[in-house]
Amino acid sequence: MKNIKARNLTPIYVQFRSKKLNIRNISKKEYVESNVRELFKHWLSQAVIWGAGFFILLSVLDYFSTPENFSTFFLYRISIALVLIAIFVLTQQAKISRFIFYQALFYIALIGSGITIELMIIKFGGHASPYYPGMIILGILAISFIPAGFSFHLLSALIIYLIYLIPILVLENITNFQEFFIANVFLVSILISVLALRCSTQRNLFNELSLKYDLERRQDKLQEAVQKRTDELSETIQKLLNSRKRLKDKVDELESFYEMAVGRELKMKKLKDEIGELKEELFESKNSSEQQV
Repeated sequence: MKNIKARNLTPIYVQFRSKKLNIRNISKKEYVESNVRELFKHWLSQAVIWGAGFFILLSVLDYFSTPENFSTFFLYRISIALVLIAIFVLTQQAKISRFIFYQALFYIALIGSGITIELMIIKFGGHASPYYPGMIILGILAISFIPAGFSFHLLSALIIYLIYLIPILVLENITNFQEFFIANVFLVSILISVLALRCSTQRNLFNELSLKYDLERRQDKLQEAVQKRTDELSETIQKLLNSRKRLKDKVDELESFYEMAVGRELKMKKLKDEIGELKEELFESKNSSEQQV
């Protein structure tokens, strides 16, 4: 019998220890969905804490590119960083089992981050602002890192793009259309590319989790078979031990009977010898009496 082990088939970005699932009691679909939800919560916490760090670290960019707005932008960055840290704490400490709670946290982080970047775009350059790559970074972090379905991340991409586009169209008069058009093309192209990559990665993740489920089920069945065989062998060994004990008892009984029988035969032989000796003595005594007469 081959010993089949379930290999860790998921990619590097999903290799973390989720809660142990009893695959005997759940279907493949439930197994995959449960693991994806655990991955979602895990990578949501990672993305928001990294995002908070990025917002603070990139304040150096504000100092060199727009010193006059540095204090204002730093206030924006500190505010959103605190929000993201609060979301990180909630993902780590909250005991809420409903998955929609964590989806809501994701959208709060996404919309809050998008609005913060848009405020800096509007304040520094507007439709020609060099800060529009911040939306690209947000899209990459939000879509590529968080495992979720196509419709979920399509909505995420639309939210990012609309947060960028609508305030500019409403509040500004587009004077440098060429630069604004190029920024939109870059942003939309990258969002579409990341969305396509996410879709492909999500499909691979589902396939790998399905295969992992099958392997774990096979391993579980093998363990059951081994356990059953072990129990059968244990039962057989116990029966053999019991038979051996019964056989030993029988041998002991036969040995006792043999010793008793042999002892009896020896006593009978001794008695016969004594009777023979008595007969000889009697015969000799009789002959002596006759001679005397």
